[in-house]
Amino acid sequence: MKKIGILFLTAALALGALAACAGDPPPEKEEPGPEDPVYTYEEVTTSPDYAEVDVSDYTTYYFDSEGGSDSASGLSEGEAKSSLSAANDLIQTVKEGQPVRILFKAGSVWSGKLALGGFTATKEKPLIVGAYGQTETEPYARIDGSHVAVEINAGKLRVSGLEVTARTGRNGIYINLTSAGALTDLVISGNYIHDVNFRYDGEEDVTSFDLSRDDVEEICPDSTYTYGHGAIVLETNTSDFIGPSWCEDVWIENNKIERVSRVGMFLGSNWARRPGMNWGYNHYYDDDTNYYPHRRMVIRGNELNAVGGDGIVLLAARDSYIENNTCYYAQLLGRPNFWNAGIWTHSCRYTVIQYNEAAYTQKDNGAGDGQGFDIDIGNSDVIFRYNYSHDNEGGGILFCNTSSNEPVYDENGEAVVDDIGLPLIEKRFSEWDRNVVSNNVFADNDGQLITSNGKINGLVFVQNTVVLSGDKSYEQIIKTQDFNNSGVKGGGWLLANNLFVSRGNEYTYFNMSFLVSFEFRNNIFYGFSEEFYAQDAVEGGYVDIDPQVSLPAKAADGMEGAYAFAAQAAAVYTGGIDIDVRYKLDYASQNAENIDYIGAFCKAIDR
Repeated sequence: MKKIGILFLTAALALGALAACAGDPPPEKEEPGPEDPVYTYEEVTTSPDYAEVDVSDYTTYYFDSEGGSDSASGLSEGEAKSSLSAANDLIQTVKEGQPVRILFKAGSVWSGKLALGGFTATKEKPLIVGAYGQTETEPYARIDGSHVAVEINAGKLRVSGLEVTARTGRNGIYINLTSAGALTDLVISGNYIHDVNFRYDGEEDVTSFDLSRDDVEEICPDSTYTYGHGAIVLETNTSDFIGPSWCEDVWIENNKIERVSRVGMFLGSNWARRPGMNWGYNHYYDDDTNYYPHRRMVIRGNELNAVGGDGIVLLAARDSYIENNTCYYAQLLGRPNFWNAGIWTHSCRYTVIQYNEAAYTQKDNGAGDGQGFDIDIGNSDVIFRYNYSHDNEGGGILFCNTSSNEPVYDENGEAVVDDIGLPLIEKRFSEWDRNVVSNNVFADNDGQLITSNGKINGLVFVQNTVVLSGDKSYEQIIKTQDFNNSGVKGGGWLLANNLFVSRGNEYTYFNMSFLVSFEFRNNIFYGFSEEFYAQDAVEGGYVDIDPQVSLPAKAADGMEGAYAFAAQAAAVYTGGIDIDVRYKLDYASQNAENIDYIGAFCKAIDR
């Protein structure tokens, strides 16, 4: 298993209503009387933007691998420099107050490493690295790395327009923190990163094959199937002597990533050790003392396809967003004793995960997990909404939590010792609590809707639409179980106003055995066997409504593919009960205020 409250930022959501109401509308509500509750609907925020840069006072240098010359000035396209080494030397000379752009000619190819460090810049005037001369057929400047193609050691930097490969190398883009303190104001946008640690020469789409154990080893050897290898990797590698390092105000957006291994993005930390995350240099006291998580990380609009292991991993971050990403065919190169998922977080807090699609995560050759999404160890106050999980071999979503044996330090970072002078070690659980899963669509996933490992507390699972594939005679919708033999159960779950539809399972059930408390309220279950309704978890917690869902033969790709699973019965949109979590928008960005609905949609979709 991988070892690896609620935030609302001020950016306004600029999404209009995507669909009109079909069928009978719900009746208009009367004005509340003096004793009727008046509900507050939470605004649906999206990630903040970074400021545009005025480049009128920038000095721009041009690089052309074929037509340029290092003896040229580089100050015009006609006087372009040529080599990557000349670009690296120039970057070292960039100083605050002398803003610089470095542009590489689209269609040109360089071999080696672009080293983005050793410079100084400002938030308002960052170093800009990009491409020029783009055409429809040549939109990128290409860098082929042998080990790492692009290495970033400093912030106040924007990188775009690059095509990056490292077929037998380690990383496409490697963010390596080598100085103490925060690396800030980094934008990695609009790049194409492919064939990194991924040895495939065929012309056909690799996702079309049934890959054997020998196949996956040939494409990516076991020796390099590690979290350090992938398209975009962040590591905080400062030593104890140098001091703690972390990131703030980072945007990784609109990048296309395919045929990479092991990870599409792994944004890690060595300075955020805390219970449940049992590595790192920091002498943890509490979340306010000797703890250095990343802050304000924004991962949005990225497209990932054919990833050997995990798609997107965000570790030890606060006040962050993962939104509008697509991840297809994660864990394509799975193998025994490895556990990967599409998009997931570890040790995060106040994080919003929304408008993402995760599909076709694999689980072959003895690999584990295989879910579309994962809210993993040590996550709390996470909002997971408006996501689409379909056709994942390991199920819809994973929850995971555990304890770790932690050295005890005082607030000054000094080790606490026991009665005989030995360092005191305590077994402590990470916090997994107050996480909200709302207005998502889970469709045709193989395996469980939810796999819950360990002490999972305070889950709010409301107004989701779940379609079971129906291709098994015996299936658990939710599976709760111990993790690492802790013996400590979770509890306090609420599952309300959800719509469950089965395509035809003979026997489907809820395994809630590793919870001390949970509540099912006002859910619709349709298409299940008679014995299903006799379960303790179901009895008394459902409403008998035919939702009139016209099921397509299979779940369609794209966020709007989930619209096919919207109910057509008007009773679905008047049958909801009062719940504390109320957002102004539903899955389809329709106005959900004052509508008591069940499932991910507040109105029928006119298709």
